[in-house]
Amino acid sequence: MVIVIATVVMRDDEGRVLLVKENKLWAIPGGKVEKGERVIEAAEREIREETGYQVHITGLARVYELRKEDYNLFFVFRAKIVKKVGEGALRIKWFDVEEIKALNAYPETYLLLKDLEKKSPKSAGYPFEIHFYF
Repeated sequence: MVIVIATVVMRDDEGRVLLVKENKLWAIPGGKVEKGERVIEAAEREIREETGYQVHITGLARVYELRKEDYNLFFVFRAKIVKKVGEGALRIKWFDVEEIKALNAYPETYLLLKDLEKKSPKSAGYPFEIHFYF
């Protein structure tokens, strides 16, 4: 089964990354794309639900796959916060990327963020690469 997941990397003025805590693990905010929903719409919805922020998607940063029990295809977007629109359902916190290495987080979170640091902010380009973290 293929599960499509939309995630969003957001940075503050100090370059820190916003993570959410779910199931005792820190992760980049995001979630499954629902039936009939566009990937970018899912990204915006998931951010709003999890963090309480309305965001403006600024670009596609990465596409990668992760094989666990199912085949997960991740779309990683970059975004800027527009405004706070409510309370998010999850705990949120800003982290320096190097702090994430020592967190109880999904292993691919740190690998992805370190890899994105190597790229320019407009890294998607065409054709874009699909990365395999595990």
